[in-house]
Amino acid sequence: MTFPTKLCLLTILISFLSFTQPIASLRILGLFPYQMRSHYVMCEEVMRGLAAKGHRVDVYSHFPLKKKLPNYHDYSLVGTLPAVSNNVTFEVAAIDSAPVSLKHWLESSGLSICKLLEHPIFQKLLHDPPMDPPYDLVITELCLSNCYIPFGRRLNVPVIGVVTPPLLDWQFDPFGTPINLATDPSIYSSHVAPMSFLERLDNFVLYHRIHWAFAQHTREQDKVVERVFGPGLPNSVDLLKEVALVLVNHDLMLSGIRAFAPKVIPVGGLHVVDHNETLPKEVQKWLDDSKDGCVYFSFGSFIRMETFPRHVIEAIYKSFENIAPTRVLLKIAKPQELPPGLPSNVMTQSWFQQMQVLKHENTKAFVTHGGLMGTQEAIYYGVPLVGVPFLGDQHFNVKAYVNKGIAIKVELQEINEKSFTHALKEILHNPQYKKAAENLSQRSRDRPMSPMDTSIFWVEYIARHGKDALRSPVVDMPWWQASLLDVYGFILALNLLFLYVLWRLVRIAIGFFKPNAQVRSYSKLRKTKTDFQNNSTCPASLPCSVAQSSIDTGGLLTTPQFRNRFQCPDKLTFKTDSLKMKFLANNLYLTILISILFYTQPITSLRILGLFPFQMRSHYVMCEELMRGLAAKGHRVDIYSHFPLKQKLPNYHDYSLVGTLPAVSNNVTFEVASIASGPDMIRHWLESAGIPICRLLDLPMFQKLLHDPPMDPPYDLIVTELAISNCYIAFGRRLNVPVIGIVTPPLLDWQFDSFGTPINLATDPSVFSSYVAPLSFLERLDNFVLYHRMNWAFAQHTREQDEIVERIFGPGLPNSVDLQKDVALVLVNHDSTLSGIRAFAPKVIPVGGLHIVDHNETLPKEVKKWLDESKDGCVYFSFGSFTRIETFPRHILEAFYRSFKNIAPTRVLLKIAKPEELPPGLPPNVMTQSWFQQIQVLKHKNVRAFVTHGGLMGTQEAIYYGVPLLGIPLFGDQHYNVRAYVKRGIAIKIDRYEITEESFTHALKEVLYNPQYKKTAENLSRKFRDRPMSPMDTSIFWVEYIARHGKDVLRSPLVDMPWWQAALLDVYGFMLFSALLVIYIATKFVRIIFGLFRPFARVKIGSKLKKSD
Repeated sequence: MTFPTKLCLLTILISFLSFTQPIASLRILGLFPYQMRSHYVMCEEVMRGLAAKGHRVDVYSHFPLKKKLPNYHDYSLVGTLPAVSNNVTFEVAAIDSAPVSLKHWLESSGLSICKLLEHPIFQKLLHDPPMDPPYDLVITELCLSNCYIPFGRRLNVPVIGVVTPPLLDWQFDPFGTPINLATDPSIYSSHVAPMSFLERLDNFVLYHRIHWAFAQHTREQDKVVERVFGPGLPNSVDLLKEVALVLVNHDLMLSGIRAFAPKVIPVGGLHVVDHNETLPKEVQKWLDDSKDGCVYFSFGSFIRMETFPRHVIEAIYKSFENIAPTRVLLKIAKPQELPPGLPSNVMTQSWFQQMQVLKHENTKAFVTHGGLMGTQEAIYYGVPLVGVPFLGDQHFNVKAYVNKGIAIKVELQEINEKSFTHALKEILHNPQYKKAAENLSQRSRDRPMSPMDTSIFWVEYIARHGKDALRSPVVDMPWWQASLLDVYGFILALNLLFLYVLWRLVRIAIGFFKPNAQVRSYSKLRKTKTDFQNNSTCPASLPCSVAQSSIDTGGLLTTPQFRNRFQCPDKLTFKTDSLKMKFLANNLYLTILISILFYTQPITSLRILGLFPFQMRSHYVMCEELMRGLAAKGHRVDIYSHFPLKQKLPNYHDYSLVGTLPAVSNNVTFEVASIASGPDMIRHWLESAGIPICRLLDLPMFQKLLHDPPMDPPYDLIVTELAISNCYIAFGRRLNVPVIGIVTPPLLDWQFDSFGTPINLATDPSVFSSYVAPLSFLERLDNFVLYHRMNWAFAQHTREQDEIVERIFGPGLPNSVDLQKDVALVLVNHDSTLSGIRAFAPKVIPVGGLHIVDHNETLPKEVKKWLDESKDGCVYFSFGSFTRIETFPRHILEAFYRSFKNIAPTRVLLKIAKPEELPPGLPPNVMTQSWFQQIQVLKHKNVRAFVTHGGLMGTQEAIYYGVPLLGIPLFGDQHYNVRAYVKRGIAIKIDRYEITEESFTHALKEVLYNPQYKKTAENLSRKFRDRPMSPMDTSIFWVEYIARHGKDVLRSPLVDMPWWQAALLDVYGFMLFSALLVIYIATKFVRIIFGLFRPFARVKIGSKLKKSD
């Protein structure tokens, strides 16, 4: 093991020990009633891992261990259900690949699994569970049956689910995990992103069809659940909402880039654990002697290959013979049932130790049905594949591997000697497949923590913090609210009302100028509308003898161009409903338009360019700590910023921008803060700060960097802050290196789409709002409008920045919005404990609190003495490095003074940029200074409260040390932050315009003397600190990951799609058009039939028409 590897592992170990909290041994109930061995492998490894960690696990399954393990207790279900392993014939598999697949499995296996609840072994568990000690958690597999989830209610413990394939179609919504059907294939499809229009249409239909099928065909299971557990339980779909954590067999390198909710933990390959078993002597000798390589052939523990049609087996025999002297290991459940003629280069057995075979150096290829477990094992050991998929997710898996260049697909129905021999020879003799498989293996193994350690951490996390710790608010919303249908409907209704009023006004205006024409036309419309609805004797497209007096009536309701398309336009008078539909279609388009507006690998030392031209100190703190961490890891970092270090550090090289822009720190008055929080906030910041930042590119130091960058060595990465200017992203293209972005607030509204990260405006507040989920209808409406308005404002007010980028870097670059798509990785200051449960794309890494690093600085003597002597507690008062408190209106400052006096003998530390500008009258229990070492102050045991403007950095520091808050938000994300903390019970909010002696004194006393605030803050601090890795180690791992694997390794396919495709507007449009076409044809058909059976009515109507003329 190399020194860098040892150092990296030691760093991770120290991080894990310091950021995780010890937990007593748990008693865990494992319920795995599904009798398919291939599914159980992952579940068994989870339970083995937990037992090895010291937890007692009681496991109910069909596969008890052959050798007992400490803490692992088996409760055997062997014989309670028919065996599935090696029991599925070719005919059954062929039937199962038909559309009845899900129905077949839900009714044949899912229902049988549920009925096992009536077995005495489960009845005893249900009515007489152990209490010495009782269970702390339930872990169960979630697949064809959700019947065992209610054990969580009965035992009053959290339920953790294991999903052995990728997430199933019906599981996304109950788990609060978004799915974009433009890029995320249904598990039952064979599509791989990017998808064509027809593939996206098929994916959309298939996903909803599977959803419907699961709900329909689990009704019998629901009856069993009600019979066993009693009435009042949700159905099978809604039962999934009760799952506290989901361990899913998804690896983004293999199964695709997707966003997951925090409760869904991807642990793909968890089952790939080498227990160092030895191969039987004859198999070991066979592989060792396979100097020309060996092909491993297995269709898993499910499908019996010997039941294949004889012509298929004979074609496989001939193919094996054609690749000799390459040998074959063929797994066959019953070798005696194979037809004669097996070539001499083939060894058959009913079972092989698969991982030991795949890891052997002479294994050159794996012929597989595409099951996820087996293919993950092959990829782990770098073995390329020949895939013959049968059912379920196998089609998707094989197609995905073909796209990645590690597999060849052979359709089951197309197997013959020629096709199968070609596939085998290509995979064996084309080195590109082996090379691609080894590269993919390296990427799949390259993780910050092993799947097992990840799983154990999150299982223990749920035990520490409860079943709702990671619950998304979207789970508790009706589907129509979560889809914003009420918001879309309201906006559509407003637009329709507006158009209707406008149309009426136009008609009134026309009537004012042509009163006679209007009355005549309207009277004709009233008179002839009903008649024409039944007059089908003369189609509008043919000449007829109907009098032309009705043309004016038609002309009143449509355009002349539309009217003149028909030879008999008067027949269109009754088409009022169709015209309304036309108005509706146009209005829908307008509505959409309005909506738019509104495991680790060592790495050599890197050279990293840090570009931080924003002159706000509070933003730079997080950036500086990251660059310090990278330098401490041994990487050379060159930093362009306004805040060079006061003391030099190894590997850290400053390039000072001091004096190139006006200072912002301690330079914003109360009046400016008020402007900055108004409706023009974005325009103000983009133009007053964003444009000057971009203009810095004209400085000689940046020009030199641009035209004469260092080459000894050259840069490997760029790290830059992404906020009000994206101009520096373009350096990535010029230097041909990946760009990594830092977002110091939560993710900004205009960044979600560009980073491929979903946002649900029903639950995810705009960073500029003050809303916290759950949102009311009006809040969701306002959130929707605000989000789109901010997106529009950013695009509009960065045009001048775009001109600067074009002038400096040359033409052809994207605009400021699309430049964000060039970013390879985003480190965002988000923590789900504080800023809410959200799903992020893999390239967006939440590292909330990254800046909280205690450098063990000592407080100045007078400050330390002040705090040490504050026996009755101390309040720390600071509005950060931005807003000057001394510029507040005098009546507010005097209210502060009187409130400080009212809480004496409690003391106050007041951070004031210019204390000399304060009005007289400051009480003696207040100490003022222009700067305090904030972390050292907040961690002091006598600090009882923090008065803050709600800036994210400072409040995170306070929460880290368990200090409750009194929030006075001014602008930006501060309103949201404070309201979120109020909801969590650690803060009181005061509006800055409502500050009086009474309100401020009351708030201070409440935070200081109500112990609930302190207790809640300490609880939240524990959750905030409780992570599998520290934010710093997480950041460094992913920065190095991008350096190892390139800028596109985490890129979502969503980023490269037009917005209308990503939103599936073409699919919705096609389906709407199809529905309207069906309705139109059905209406015409009904009218024709009606006319055939009512001929006299038609004559009568015609006579009425002539009479009316």
